[in-house]
Amino acid sequence: MITKQMKVHIPIDEVKQLADLGSIQYELGIAKQLCELALIERDDTNKNAILIDGLVTAAVIRYVRCFHNTGKRFGLAREDVPKDLLDAHDHLKKVRDKHVAHSVNTYEQPYVSAYIELEDGIRKPFTMLLTESERVIFNKNNAGALHALIEIILEGVEKNKSIEHDKALIAVNKLDECLINSFTPWAPMEVDPSKVGAGRK
Repeated sequence: MITKQMKVHIPIDEVKQLADLGSIQYELGIAKQLCELALIERDDTNKNAILIDGLVTAAVIRYVRCFHNTGKRFGLAREDVPKDLLDAHDHLKKVRDKHVAHSVNTYEQPYVSAYIELEDGIRKPFTMLLTESERVIFNKNNAGALHALIEIILEGVEKNKSIEHDKALIAVNKLDECLINSFTPWAPMEVDPSKVGAGRK
């Protein structure tokens, strides 16, 4: 018996939610790996602290975007978060919305300072103004907490993906043979910088 295989793209609505759950699973997996990279990094120098902040910031962005239902991709809902973790989830979303994506909260304070210089008890004119900024940065504790949250959310996504897979498989196996024979392999996307603002199909 000779068996032949060809991987084809299944372009039907019945598998869209399965594809989206796979996309969310991938996104959360990347966020989890970013946290793991932050956790193994040394944090005893300023450069390392900046690197850890960057890794956790990227993980927060990846995590929160999984909960954004764009109409183009099925997104997770707040109800998908276990009740005992809602406070942590809500805090991360606020940090992403009000601190990471937009500088509109108290976690970042730009200010100007100057040195007052006295000579024989008389203040000399200022010769320089210093622009400075105080801001909260993510650390390894934040990486550990986010990692634990992502692991729990991932469990739910994987469970839902398994259920959706079985439903989609039934739908695909009911398709007309002529339609199945018209399926072709997935065509890799072309990256065009001029179309970065275009909506997903």
